[in-house]
Amino acid sequence: MVSSRYQKKLNRQITQYGILTVFICFTGFFATLIAYTGFYNSYLSYRYSAQLEASFNRVVGGYEGYLRDGDQQRTMLDFLDGTISENHLSYLFHDALRDIPVGADLILRDAAGKVRFTTFSERERTRHLLYFDEIVQVDHAKGRSREIYRTVYYIGGEFSRYLLVESLYDGNGTYRGGAALYLDGQEWNSQLNSNHYTSVITGQGGRVIASSNRSMVDGMNRFLPVRGRRITLGGQSYWLHGRTLPREEASVYAFVYSPPAGGYLMTGCVVIAGILLLTIALCRRFSSNVANINSASLTALRDEIAVIKEGRVDHRIKLRSDDEFEAIAAQINAMLDNIEALSSRNLELLRQSTEMEMRQLEAQFNPHFLYNTLESIRYSIKLDPQAADRIILKLTGLLRYSIRDSQHLVRAEEDFYMLRDYLEILCYRFQNRLSYHMEIAPECLGYPIPKLLLQPVIENSMKYGFLSRREIRIGICGWVEEGYLYFRVTDDGRGMDEEQLQAVRRQLGEDGGEHKGLHHIARRLQLQYGAESGISIQSERGSGTQVTLKIRCGEGWQSNEL
Repeated sequence: MVSSRYQKKLNRQITQYGILTVFICFTGFFATLIAYTGFYNSYLSYRYSAQLEASFNRVVGGYEGYLRDGDQQRTMLDFLDGTISENHLSYLFHDALRDIPVGADLILRDAAGKVRFTTFSERERTRHLLYFDEIVQVDHAKGRSREIYRTVYYIGGEFSRYLLVESLYDGNGTYRGGAALYLDGQEWNSQLNSNHYTSVITGQGGRVIASSNRSMVDGMNRFLPVRGRRITLGGQSYWLHGRTLPREEASVYAFVYSPPAGGYLMTGCVVIAGILLLTIALCRRFSSNVANINSASLTALRDEIAVIKEGRVDHRIKLRSDDEFEAIAAQINAMLDNIEALSSRNLELLRQSTEMEMRQLEAQFNPHFLYNTLESIRYSIKLDPQAADRIILKLTGLLRYSIRDSQHLVRAEEDFYMLRDYLEILCYRFQNRLSYHMEIAPECLGYPIPKLLLQPVIENSMKYGFLSRREIRIGICGWVEEGYLYFRVTDDGRGMDEEQLQAVRRQLGEDGGEHKGLHHIARRLQLQYGAESGISIQSERGSGTQVTLKIRCGEGWQSNEL
């Protein structure tokens, strides 16, 4: 079981994380509440002002269309000429405007300014109204403007009227009178009251046309809002969005009520305080459970490692906890597998080293090589005894060097000295049919390499190069580049086509085929010097073959000291 110290530490950490989480939630709750309230109310006021603008344009546009309509103007001119009756004009007026949700009254005057027709009742037809209408129509006629004149008529009370005035001209352009439409403010207020938001419509100078809340209108029937998106009127807070309508010479305002957030904040504090207390209690209970579970996993992991420590390297940890301890056990098992694989690799390297030496004796100096060399010596004893003596000395030195097993690695300088003797023997056998050139950089000579490393490569060049050519030239070079030791053997033999070249490359990684010597060189280089070391072959039919050995400098030297 875990110690009390571990339990206290875990309990303290989880409690701290729990309190931090609650604090973040507390802060996020209020930030979200404020941001959401502001954004949502701003969005609502914007959307409502757009709806109010559309409603205003629909009403005013309908009446403007009536005053602009050529048929309606001819009807009013016919009435002024006495062609149609008052009842007929009244019928046509109400029929044309029956679909507009806000009603209006008409005052029709002739060119002399006399009222010829009106839909106002006797009670509504006050001297103030008639006087105001006369002034407006006369001024509009004097200006001879072909635009509809707009203004607000207000004489007191809770309602005002939006006024549209149009002058009437006959076909000759002669002024015949004027028509004024007074939109019903009471009906318009009723329309605004049906909305679920507060709204105000004003004309020029802030004169109120309609309002769903008269407390927002001053005693002079004006509404002049302060700057900003949020205002306070009558002790209440609103989000405001206004739109100016230049052509109609009006403005629309939509208000969204923003109640005090104190209630929400208090509720949030109470809820979060409760969550905080509950979280602390749960964290303590949770930390205790986690400590017990982790204790069991730690104990099991400790016991399994103790088994491995006793020397049972083939033992693998068996732990099923579905947590990080199981992952740790898996990593330990993977490490043990790597150690075992490394051990197997070292054993394989030792086996390959022994097998390589045996194959060198078999492949490099096989009976055919010795037989052919001895035959050449036999003929030379009679013809050129001194040459025969020189070749015998080189052959015996080469055989003695190849079977010497005190060292698996030799200095490159010594190995190339013996390789030169091997090439001299071949040149003696083939006379003028074989020539070679050796160019080894001085910095290569101090590195240790396997004995007679390049002999199988040269043997391959001889074996396949003479198949199509009477004479062959072999080049050998060595250099050090970017931490690697390179040796390259080239010949000008018949070479290989692409299919043959690919087959030879595959055999380098396979333990078989006719190129066993190259395969064992490649295998040993990889085992002893790493996977980046090995053999690469380039060849072209009719142009010869190039074999390059790559050895990583500094790798593998310690395993076989000189």
